[in-house]
Amino acid sequence: MMTNWLNDIKIEQLPAQYQDIVRHIGLENTVKLAGYYSKLGFYFSEIKPGEPFCKEYQEMAGQIGTENTLKLARYFKGELIYFAGLEEVIRQKKYEYIVQHFKGDNHKELARATHYSEQWVYEILWREQQKKRMAAKQLKLF
Repeated sequence: MMTNWLNDIKIEQLPAQYQDIVRHIGLENTVKLAGYYSKLGFYFSEIKPGEPFCKEYQEMAGQIGTENTLKLARYFKGELIYFAGLEEVIRQKKYEYIVQHFKGDNHKELARATHYSEQWVYEILWREQQKKRMAAKQLKLF
């Protein structure tokens, strides 16, 4: 069984606002949240005890759970958070994961692990092979 590509992400590599979120709800839930709210703002309004969640908080709880939603609402109360900047980190980590875990015949497994299409996994591996060929040609020049 392969390890999860998320394990390769270091908190320090994330934009500052995401570092705070990871500390409160964990990396996996942060990635879910960033994917759902990608390039959107979210205003963390006050949650009054005993009252049901507003529609926005209900949506968030559907992504990361009620307990995690409450943690973020308490921490970011009154703030507008813009969810941007995580896509590039995720893309790069998935790319590295595919290249490092390729065994010659596990394209489908890599596609499942990264939620990429099998065709995209082939494309990534082909690009990596092209980079290596180009580097080898450049070495021959010197």
